[in-house]
Amino acid sequence: MTKAANKPEDSKLKKEAKRSSNVLAGIAKNLPHATKLVEGCNELLPAIAQLLGLS
Repeated sequence: MTKAANKPEDSKLKKEAKRSSNVLAGIAKNLPHATKLVEGCNELLPAIAQLLGLS
């Protein structure tokens, strides 16, 4: 994205920078959901292991 900023006339770099920006935005948008999943697993997995006699 830095190269695109230094060469704004380069449409290929501009397109790649926009795509990169969209990918990063998509990842950031889903982080709260992934965090909730990890927190849920951290709570449930020990309980499941105990019920199955694995702990």
